[in-house]
Amino acid sequence: MPPGTSIDYSISTDSCNVMQYWDGNQWTTGSGWSSAQTVNRYFSFLGAGTKNLCLKARLNTTDPNQTPSLDNIKINYNQTGGTDDIHTKKITSRVKWNNGLALQDISLSEYLTDWMYREFTTNTQSDFNTAGSTSAGLTVDANGTVYLAGPIISAQTYISAPIDIGQTSQIIKALWSVFELPIGTSLALQARTSNDGAAWGAWSTLVSLTLGNNESVLSGIANNQWVQYQIVFDPVSTGTTPVLDKITIQAKNLY
Repeated sequence: MPPGTSIDYSISTDSCNVMQYWDGNQWTTGSGWSSAQTVNRYFSFLGAGTKNLCLKARLNTTDPNQTPSLDNIKINYNQTGGTDDIHTKKITSRVKWNNGLALQDISLSEYLTDWMYREFTTNTQSDFNTAGSTSAGLTVDANGTVYLAGPIISAQTYISAPIDIGQTSQIIKALWSVFELPIGTSLALQARTSNDGAAWGAWSTLVSLTLGNNESVLSGIANNQWVQYQIVFDPVSTGTTPVLDKITIQAKNLY
């Protein structure tokens, strides 16, 4: 942080309608601001149950030649009955100037609803063998890697169990780790969604999974509460097999 600059914050649990700051004893509504250290220390006292957490940041400077900058905000929160998730929003903001002369503080507002990304990862033997999944013609070993069973030279498909996201969501992208992809073999993923976990929409366009750790946007999929994916293991005619280590589907909760 450059000399003479600072950043402070206020928080709302109702989409920035009523802002709060820590007054030394409790979170209080009003126009006050709190340091990052104070917010981090007393963040848990905001309580549970909100879906619309809002954070405002005020960027301050006393030197017209210096400006603080805010590049990254990370919020850890716990969904009821769930585990801690980390949500990060990349932000770039600087103090603005009025006609290039007078200093003007600005407030930066970002909503947790924009950060509500949930990830569903399959990377263990039990994950891949979850009830409702299909892995005929494939081996899922103790290390959680998946590959063609035996010298198979025809494509085999792994189909995941239906995944309940918990609410209507947009399917954003797939992330994967492919351990082996011999020349002449391929891996391809498709996803589909359902409102009730029973009646499903059409499979999305195939996305080719490349070697290593990579990701791809999934498009053309209806917003729904349930998602399912399938991965086609194709040895083409080589008799060798691609090897998949991990697959993650990322969804964004909608309100």
